[in-house]
Amino acid sequence: MPDTSDMLIFWTVVMLRFFIPLAIPRYPLPAVIASMVLDTIDQTIFQQFTSLPLEGYQGYDKALDIYYLAITYLSTLRNWSNLFAFKMSRFLFLLQNGRSNPFRNNTPASIIAYFSQYL
Repeated sequence: MPDTSDMLIFWTVVMLRFFIPLAIPRYPLPAVIASMVLDTIDQTIFQQFTSLPLEGYQGYDKALDIYYLAITYLSTLRNWSNLFAFKMSRFLFLLQNGRSNPFRNNTPASIIAYFSQYL
């Protein structure tokens, strides 16, 4: 049975990863940076301050990554009338989310060649 403090730390980090991206449409830059920093350090926090087994966390981590990236992408669409900026945002969103699963073993050049059809 996990310790109560371990579960408190775990759920605090997960809830922060869920609620901070909701601020992206209102405060884009600070909220995106906070989401990225929390995404970077979440597993380190778990390893340092808890004794929880983290075998299955990678799947949840990827889902939370896509969650904050999708909110970021959608919030950029409302402000851009520049077609190039819109296409670049879409390209970067697809590149970030596509490189982890279907393009895991491909080279960056082949990934860019695939997504260049969207530019």
